[in-house]
Amino acid sequence: MTESVNLRLNGPLLQQAQELAAITDSTIQDVLLDWLNFALSEQPLELLTDEQLLQVCSLDMPSPQRDQLNSLLTSKARTAEEETRLDKLRSVYRLGLVRRAKATRLAMDRSLLPPIVSN
Repeated sequence: MTESVNLRLNGPLLQQAQELAAITDSTIQDVLLDWLNFALSEQPLELLTDEQLLQVCSLDMPSPQRDQLNSLLTSKARTAEEETRLDKLRSVYRLGLVRRAKATRLAMDRSLLPPIVSN
């Protein structure tokens, strides 16, 4: 079920959403939905149900952001603006990676995933 909601955003928040939308080639609405989903997923991992924890383990960067990150990483020459975009996207990627790693460790502790065996 989806429902439309009208929001009043302060200037700095709106500006951040607009910048990220431009960087990721998405709409402000998509950026805000991503932020809300991220905020909901940011509750302490220990409080998540087993199913929710496994979902966090498999979360990935949204396709538009991932595609732009890959494009910027493979670019030979980047403008200052592109470097800024790349830094922001790297930060988003790193945060997601750390969260997935922590979720995976906790899922293994709960025996939801098999332990990693190193040789």
